[in-house]
Amino acid sequence: MQHTELMTAFDFPDTCYMQSNIDDTVTSQLADLGYQLPPGTVRFSAKRLKEFMAGRLCAIRAMAGLNVHTQTLEINTDRSPVWPNEIVGSISHTDSRAIALVGDSRVYRSIGVDLQPAVDPDTRQELRSIIMTEVEFELVKAMLHLHAFELVFSAKETLFKALYPLTKCFFEFHDAQVTALNTQRHYVDLRLLKTLGSGFEEGTSYRVHYLIDQDNEVLSYLLIVR
Repeated sequence: MQHTELMTAFDFPDTCYMQSNIDDTVTSQLADLGYQLPPGTVRFSAKRLKEFMAGRLCAIRAMAGLNVHTQTLEINTDRSPVWPNEIVGSISHTDSRAIALVGDSRVYRSIGVDLQPAVDPDTRQELRSIIMTEVEFELVKAMLHLHAFELVFSAKETLFKALYPLTKCFFEFHDAQVTALNTQRHYVDLRLLKTLGSGFEEGTSYRVHYLIDQDNEVLSYLLIVR
């Protein structure tokens, strides 16, 4: 069974991507690396702990791919990872898979990545108005019928993950708007509808790239260069 592999689609300079199945081998794989769980994880449920460890496994192995070696990765008060000074990165997971994308902090200011599985129709209908406007949904659906909801959801999550470490400002799904989609080059453009800070003003646009894998999961990512 595949546990961790390098995904060649993420062949960007000074980055490394890893993914791992979330299964019973995660604990032993982390132990083999000498990883020490942060104290706050003692309150996690068994499911949450396994997801957490799979994400950390991916992150530690991805950092090692950039020759940055660590046996721990602490948790900030906002629950984000405390990356080493040499690294910027992002972690995401579904119920069955975890991923991490990291980069050299001398090259990238921030990175966001998100993995979104297919959502059942009832949940999609329940959440759609929270995630996006009808205009956004119809724009994406016209070009990408099967994955419109998942792509908008994932792209906005990725945008938040990339911008929050730089702005320390929380923002909602409706604070960013989908303005364009290119299914040939696999990107979606998002525009901020709210100023998050200096350099992140209302109207600023970001291009989030995406992949749709063999399991119909949407994987989106954003790398903000220096």
